[in-house]
Amino acid sequence: MNIEGSEKEIFSENYKNWLPKTKSMLIELHDGKNAGCSKAVFKSVNEYDFAVAETAPYGVLFTKEGVYRAWYAKWYKEEIYNPNINKDRFPTFYLDNEK
Repeated sequence: MNIEGSEKEIFSENYKNWLPKTKSMLIELHDGKNAGCSKAVFKSVNEYDFAVAETAPYGVLFTKEGVYRAWYAKWYKEEIYNPNINKDRFPTFYLDNEK
């Protein structure tokens, strides 16, 4: 979403109709053009269990916590944990219980 400062209006009114149906969204915030954009976005996404999945110069990626958590646990276990952790030294890890 790159709407040059209109984030404040989009996330201040009528978002309760569409935001609960949204799984992920990439939003470029423009507080310099319209003060309060970030505050409106973060306030509304906090009502619907979103996590910040990524931040970048071009925006913030919000993803539903359940979707992000499942993806992150799988990725971390397969790409970081399994290939790099000495199982003799660390036989159990919290991700061992993740599905």
